[in-house]
Amino acid sequence: MRASSDSLTFHTPHSPPTQAKTQRLVEKLHALGPRPLLEFLLEIERGADIRERLEAYARLPADFIRENGGDGFLPPLFAIEGGAKR
Repeated sequence: MRASSDSLTFHTPHSPPTQAKTQRLVEKLHALGPRPLLEFLLEIERGADIRERLEAYARLPADFIRENGGDGFLPPLFAIEGGAKR
C-alpha cells in the first residue's frame, strides 16, 4: 500500500489498480454497513492482504447482508442485578 498526500492506492503484483477502481471497491465495502467494515478491519489488523480482502468484501451482496441483519451490530445487553429469582 502506498499513500500519497491526496490519495490512497493499493498495489499488488497481479494487476495495477487505478484510483477509480479502488474508490469503487471502498464504496461497495462501505455500503455493506458497519459490521462488515469492522470485520474487514479486523482481518487487516491480523495481517490479511488489504487488496485481496477489499476485492472479496466488494463482491458480497449488500442487499442480502442487510436483509438478514448482518450490516449492523446487535444491541447491547445489560444485566440487571437484584431481579426476581426463579
